[in-house]
Amino acid sequence: HHLGMDLPVGGIGNILPVDQEETLYVGPAGTPFKLAPDSHDQPIFVKEIQQGHLYMLWEEFGSRMSGELEEEVQEQCVSPTKSISRRQVGVILMGIEASAPQRTSIFGDRH
Repeated sequence: HHLGMDLPVGGIGNILPVDQEETLYVGPAGTPFKLAPDSHDQPIFVKEIQQGHLYMLWEEFGSRMSGELEEEVQEQCVSPTKSISRRQVGVILMGIEASAPQRTSIFGDRH
């Protein structure tokens, strides 16, 4: 299962640390914005750029028998009175990326 969420890395409203002709600020969901002087400080979003993305990969491998008893079951030496514990086995991979898939980061890299 692939999951993702756009993040405003750097904090909403903070100035982005890149050399641009105009000052860009961190916007919601990582979409930067600029303030036009004649727009009464209304944000103008720069939708071509996106920064910050949380990526998660979730894999589920089903249930497995606990380690020591698994060998006994394979050898068919388990008595009917012994209990076999089963555990769910899975993994979660998490990472923070510079931009969301198919978007350009503030540094000009395309993901």
